This record gives sequence, C-alpha cells and structure tokens, in this order.
Amino acid sequence: MLGENDDASAGIDTSGSASDYTHVWSSKSTDLTASNTGVVIPNTMHMEFGLDAETEDVVRNMKGVVLNSLNLKASLGETVKCSAELAWGNEDTIGTSVDTTIAADDIKFPYTFAHATMELPDGTVIAQLQEFEINFGMNTELLYGIGSASAVGAYRKIFEMSGKFKTAVVDKTQIERVFHAADGTTPNTGVATLQITLTNGLATTAEKAIILDFTGVGVSDHSTEISPGEPVFEDLSWTLRSVDITANNSIASPP
Repeated sequence: MLGENDDASAGIDTSGSASDYTHVWSSKSTDLTASNTGVVIPNTMHMEFGLDAETEDVVRNMKGVVLNSLNLKASLGETVKCSAELAWGNEDTIGTSVDTTIAADDIKFPYTFAHATMELPDGTVIAQLQEFEINFGMNTELLYGIGSASAVGAYRKIFEMSGKFKTAVVDKTQIERVFHAADGTTPNTGVATLQITLTNGLATTAEKAIILDFTGVGVSDHSTEISPGEPVFEDLSWTLRSVDITANNSIASPP
C-alpha cells in the first residue's frame, strides 16, 4: 500500500529470481537505487467495490484513489490486522457487473507477527515487543479545479509515522527514557531503531515475509500495566523518523 503512493515509474527496488524475490521500499529516497519520487508524488489506484444486493449486484468503480493513512496492528503470534483510509477523485456510473479480469497477487495467506526488537544504534537490544501498532500518515490531499466535482490531481503533505508498543518490564530503562526526554537532566538516549518481522511461518524459499526497519525512534509517553498473577507490561508511544520495508515473496514485480 505504501508503494502504491510512489510514482508509477519507480520507488521500489527488486532483486532475486524464480520464486524468491525481494522488494525494498524506503521513505528515504537516498536508500534506493530507483528514483523514489513517490515520497513526494503520490500514485493513484483503481478500486472496485461489489455488493451482492437483494435484487441485483451493485458495483462501484473508484478512480484516482489515494492512500491517506495506513494502520498495522498485531500481538505476538497473532494475525496482523491492517486498515487503510482511502479517498478518490472520480467514480464511474454505478454498475451491476463485477470485473472478472482483476490480476491475482499470488499472496493468499494472512501474515502473523513473528518477532520484533527495539535496539540502540550500537545494536544493544532494549525491548522485546509483545504487541505493536504502527500508523503511517501519508496526508495525501486531492486537488480540485473550478467547474468540476472530480479531482484533477493529488499531492502529498508531511509523511508522519507513530506507534504504540507493549513490552515486558525488565528494568527502569524505558521509564527513564521518558524522564530524560522531559527534563533534560541526562543525555536523551531515546533515539533507537526498531525492526518488526511479519511472516507466513514457512522456511527457505517458501517463506514469505515483510520486514519493517525503523530508524529515529523516540519515546513520547509511557504507562504501566499491573494485574495480579500477570507479567508487568509497559505501554510506550513512539514517533518514528524513517522506515525501510522489505518484502520477500514469489512476485517478480510489484503491481
């Protein structure tokens, strides 16, 4: 979905062969050999929505669809849930025939949350995550002209990333990061890296995985969960500066 917000000419680096391809998208254009102009120039999509109504099918064709925000949420070992906020600038006359020529993506399985670690730039692990929620705010806006109800273009505003994570309490490290960031009494070591791995649970070339590598991760607030007979957990809200996303699958080129 983030790749769809790239310019159609480039934005994703692909390598590999046969059934084992690797696709990399980055919010930092300098990290790609492709011209990652999609960081600032959104690409639009075509979306079809069909409803098997009581008396006849209702089919809507939305064009000029842009992604405004994307949310990922999962708990350890559970299926990853994804929600997206979309907007579109044009829509065809409502029809009754569903398009049967839609291309298959060859990914017919749900991803599960395998593991995630948060580390300092020197590689020191500071948290093993139990739950996570990541929000990508593309803040894409449609551009309209005088005399037409249809959009004539789209443009991007600030790309924002934030998240909420749950981790087991092992020491005072996380709460001190909040205090140090607030009072400035000691150097703030809150900036960290975060890696989240989503996988289909298989191995070697049968494995399909999505790896999200975040940098410039800084804590913004902290709370503690305490219940009798249960582990003590910390809930942390973070802001994220940049991300590299790597997908491993059998697709030779992204749609």
